[in-house]
Amino acid sequence: ITKPKLILECGSGISTLLSAYALEKTGGGRILSIDHDEAFAGVTRTHLIRHGFAPTLHTVTYAPLIKQSALGKTFIWYDPAFLASLKEKIDLLIVDGPPHKTQFQARLPALPLLISKLSDTATVILDDAKREDETGIVQSWLSQFPDFSLALHDTQKGVAILKRNKV
Repeated sequence: ITKPKLILECGSGISTLLSAYALEKTGGGRILSIDHDEAFAGVTRTHLIRHGFAPTLHTVTYAPLIKQSALGKTFIWYDPAFLASLKEKIDLLIVDGPPHKTQFQARLPALPLLISKLSDTATVILDDAKREDETGIVQSWLSQFPDFSLALHDTQKGVAILKRNKV
């Protein structure tokens, strides 16, 4: 990942702060973080401000979970209203929500619903990749979107990194 101009994060928190520091270190970019929990989104905003990040660097948006269709199935996923503000393509997509307990393969809709918003060289990071649901999600994404390659990282919960190689 080289200097993403736009990071979209599904689920806010510590990764939002880490992304902000990474962008600061590499010289720019912006984070759009969505969260289904309005209070938690507020906490994330407060942390970003306390750490001194300019409001132009980050937007933390409350996006309630609603029924949506993806891959021929109905899921409960983030209200897509947040997409209206996206003018540029997403270079880095961090998928750390919705919570696992929401439904079976709760994070599966992320890539199908956002694929048209991703840059040609986008990277997708899926947290908790050692869980059975996430293992199935990765396999589904790779079969549905063959222009992505996979690297698995053996952390405590596992991280899957999919890199788009669109020509």
